Amino acid sequence: MTSTRTRNPLTNLISLFLCGLLAGIVVAAAALPAAAVAGLTAKAGADTFENLPSELQTPPLPLTTKVLNDKGQYVTSLHGDQNRVNVTLSQVPESLQHAVIAIEDSRFYEHHGVDLKGILRAFVSSGSGSTQGASTLTQQYVRQDLALTATSDAARAAAVQQTLGRKLREIRYAVALEKKFNKQQILEKYLNTVYFGRGAYGVAVAAQRYFNKSVDQLTLGESALLASFIQSPGYYPLHLDKAEVRRNYVLTRMQQLGYITSAQENDGKKNKPTLNLTPLPSTCLPNGAITAQNNWGYFCDYLRIWAQQQPSLGATPDERWSAIRTGGYTIKLSLDPDMQAAAQHSVDNVGGGRGADLTQGVVFIEPGTGRIRSLAVNRTFDQAPKGAAGRALKQYNENPLLTGDPENQTTSTGYPSGSTFKMFTMLAALRQGMQLDTGFYSGQTYTTKAKGDDGEPYTVANANSNGSMNGYRDMWSGFGESVNTYFIQLEIAAKVTNVAKAARDAGISFFPGATGTNSYDSIIKGGDNPGRLSLTFGQGSDTWPLYMANAYATVAAEGKYCEPTPIQSVQGPDGKTLSLGAPNCKQVFSKGVADAATDAARCPVAQSAQAGHCGWATGGSVGNAVGRPMAGKTGSTPGNRQVWFAGFVPQLAGASFSTDTDNPFHGADNNDSPDIANYIFGPAMANAVDGMPEKGFDPPPDSLANGGVHSHAGEPANPTPSPKAGGSGGTVRPGTGGGTTQGTGHGTPTKGPGHGPTGLPPFALYNPGFTTSNGRRAKPQV
Repeated sequence: MTSTRTRNPLTNLISLFLCGLLAGIVVAAAALPAAAVAGLTAKAGADTFENLPSELQTPPLPLTTKVLNDKGQYVTSLHGDQNRVNVTLSQVPESLQHAVIAIEDSRFYEHHGVDLKGILRAFVSSGSGSTQGASTLTQQYVRQDLALTATSDAARAAAVQQTLGRKLREIRYAVALEKKFNKQQILEKYLNTVYFGRGAYGVAVAAQRYFNKSVDQLTLGESALLASFIQSPGYYPLHLDKAEVRRNYVLTRMQQLGYITSAQENDGKKNKPTLNLTPLPSTCLPNGAITAQNNWGYFCDYLRIWAQQQPSLGATPDERWSAIRTGGYTIKLSLDPDMQAAAQHSVDNVGGGRGADLTQGVVFIEPGTGRIRSLAVNRTFDQAPKGAAGRALKQYNENPLLTGDPENQTTSTGYPSGSTFKMFTMLAALRQGMQLDTGFYSGQTYTTKAKGDDGEPYTVANANSNGSMNGYRDMWSGFGESVNTYFIQLEIAAKVTNVAKAARDAGISFFPGATGTNSYDSIIKGGDNPGRLSLTFGQGSDTWPLYMANAYATVAAEGKYCEPTPIQSVQGPDGKTLSLGAPNCKQVFSKGVADAATDAARCPVAQSAQAGHCGWATGGSVGNAVGRPMAGKTGSTPGNRQVWFAGFVPQLAGASFSTDTDNPFHGADNNDSPDIANYIFGPAMANAVDGMPEKGFDPPPDSLANGGVHSHAGEPANPTPSPKAGGSGGTVRPGTGGGTTQGTGHGTPTKGPGHGPTGLPPFALYNPGFTTSNGRRAKPQV
């Protein structure tokens, strides 16, 4: 590839003269032994062939990675500095092959890698001031390959510097290449390597960049124009008038060499091709594929976050992400576009919608594989437009609001998860052999006997200040009604450290935060300090919706934990399927423990427990919306700063949430009601499972259902009667903020003026003014 830069004519003559001395040697190189050639080159005053490798040995050229969803629909392309997609020679039209040969190396099929006649012709032309080059396509390929795979600026400069040593090196490699590969193979390598300007490497990307079409669709005129760019890719694409002159010369040369007829030449010159410059995707931001409309940006960005955590891809996060972008992979994400669309619709049509003050989202993940199926949030993954303000500005966000990023774990730890965390207290207890019927009298408040680091005991209160939650509870009714004073006693019996272990094993993240107090190690070191008892209420253990969804997926998969993955499949450049991103699972709970936890988790959604009685239901609206066997748990934090729902059917698990992600602890609340997470989750799950076969759950083993400890300690002489299950299932819990009448059977509520939409039950609300007898603020959560 020659350059349009002006060189000193004397320098040109000297360089070509020396090359001319080598010309005869080059001709002999195809036939003479290497030792003979080495002797001849030594006589010519150049480095010997013996000091050079016999073959071109460079790393593979960077290739662009294509990303698809699980239906095979295009999502985006990812690449580094070089945007390149390899194609076979059969995919390149003959018009482009011939155009390149005609203008760059007309004797390509006649020489053996180095063209003696071309060198002599260039020598004569240089004497008249011409800059006609002498490098063959094979030599150009060698030079480009060395420059594009160089790992340092010095090596890159050495690959293109105008010296006799560089020319000799090219000759050596070119002759070796011609012995190893046939002309068609060399031409294919060249066409996939050559730079066409404007970030386009190789003919496939050039066709997309300049004409927005695949390379096999190029016309004669378009082929000639692309060929004209090669000589100076930094100049001709920006000066199309000059490129047009060169394009006409390309057509003339093609006709002179017999590749096209005179009529085709004239027609090609009359009909100038129209450029259709097309931005080529290279990120997950809205571009040629990822748009604000299909909402795939957050999922695509999680591919980056996931890749940076894969040691098999490199030593550092940057190396790993670079390996993905330059590996030429075809990555099929586990993203289900239909499920994503349904989840996004649910998120955008509940609460304040897109760009609201509160961030609301839902994640769905496949139990037994860990494959993420959708990530939906009421934000647009993009940079805010210039001049945007207020709600419009808040709509745009590039932060991983649903997944977090382990690279930022000291500053972003997630959100308090409320009573969805009670699942792990139950798992810890069941894992130790405690039965579902393990019961405690659970009054309005509970105060520990032991004191925490602050010298005070820990006190917790139930969410309903009217005492309707007071009474004797077991795991079924305690979980279904989310009785705080029951779960504090269960946690004490199971031990805080075991609760943390169960949560970790299920899949909860314990990002440490700046102080490290959120880390798993800090919880374990704290032992059974009463100050850590808030763990069962999702405090001191911030997490992200992805991890909560995956932890509940572990229960749905009958105790099998799988690492979350955004990957359905990965193919290498050679088309072979790789193991990268394949499910990575292990059994962390026995099937019996998972089945027992699932049975109790039927209660919050107002469905029948198979081995016990449920009592009220905190999420009956979700069970009604899904309309098939499911399990789950509501969650809220004091003041309803965060509200959650996590749940599953056998084939799909998920988690929804709503919070002020800019200020989770002191920002906006959810209008004193945690219903919003239920209203997001129910319709989203119902749409997601539509078309899936309906499956049920296995009953818990009797050894984990019955025979537990029954403690009535603290029970008054005339206790509040414990509500019983209505019909065949649970009942919808009565609220305190306007009230609904109590539903029966599977929890179908009658219409009432609660805080939620008509016909849906409000939750019992946190009373911020409630204090215990010792004057300490109670800490109720649902």
